[in-house]
Amino acid sequence: MEEREESFVMIYAKDNWEDLPLVSAPKTRESFEEFFTVARERGITPYRASLHWYNQEGGYFEKGWTFKEGKWQRVEKRIFPSVIFDKIASKHDYRLFEQKLEISKKIPIFNSPLFRVLYDNKLAQYLSFKE
Repeated sequence: MEEREESFVMIYAKDNWEDLPLVSAPKTRESFEEFFTVARERGITPYRASLHWYNQEGGYFEKGWTFKEGKWQRVEKRIFPSVIFDKIASKHDYRLFEQKLEISKKIPIFNSPLFRVLYDNKLAQYLSFKE
C-alpha cells in the first residue's frame, strides 16, 4: 500500500503527458506555480493530473505533475489525493458528470460535480434564484 500524504490533485480534461503543463497559458501557469509553492510550504503536496489518468478501480491517479524546486516535474507513481479540485472547463461538465460522481464516492471533490452542472448554466441559475 502506498504511503498517504496530505495532498490535492487539480484535475483537467486533456491527456497530454508529453507536454509541460500550461505552456500556452503563462498567466495561469504562474498562478498554479505560486499556489503549488504555497501549498508545499504548508505541508500539502499539490499535483495536477488529467482525468484520463484516474484509476477508478484503485481510487488513485496513475501519474501526474507537480511544481517543485522551481520547475514542473513528472510524478510517475500512484497518487492518492486527500481531495480533488476540479479545474475542468465547464463545457465538459455534462459529458464527464457520471465519471466525476463515481470519483467523488472515493475522493472528496472540493467543487461538487452536481453543483457545477447546475450552476455553471445561466438558465439553471435564473430558474433557481429568480425572484
